[in-house]
Amino acid sequence: AYDYLLKDHPERLGQAVRNALEQAKSHAERKLAEVALTKRNQEINFLYEAGQQLSRTLDLDSLYTTLYQFLSKMMDCTGLFISSYESAQKLIRCQFAMGDDKRLDVRNFPAIPLEPKGQGTQSQVIRSRNAMIIDDYQAMVRSANSLYFIGDDSAVVERENLPEDQDVTRSA
Repeated sequence: AYDYLLKDHPERLGQAVRNALEQAKSHAERKLAEVALTKRNQEINFLYEAGQQLSRTLDLDSLYTTLYQFLSKMMDCTGLFISSYESAQKLIRCQFAMGDDKRLDVRNFPAIPLEPKGQGTQSQVIRSRNAMIIDDYQAMVRSANSLYFIGDDSAVVERENLPEDQDVTRSA
């Protein structure tokens, strides 16, 4: 109890209730601040650990795999595709691909030509030089002229040959 009342001083009831409410509010705010601080410390530790792991090698394959592992811990991430852009040829090439915790062989992935302005997700990112968060990837991908689907065996799958129950990317 933060306060008390004596039987012969009932006029203190209002102030006692106010004090109790203020104490409860202060306690709740402290708890929220502690939870936020704990969460922030966990995030900082996670980033520190990621930095330690990523700085151990210069091998791009190892870096990309480690990046995928950390992204998968941070959020629901079932796939990661990393591409490079060859400006002279205006081609986008997949350098690394991971799907459902399985490394995909990108050697046979087709190069994607840079799309006209306003089309193609990767082309828009390349042109704007800014990251893009996409809530409805399926709607966005319809704007692309070049569209490829990759199967579990790393082979290109034609749209008409996709299984009906195939999981599709919803956001990117």
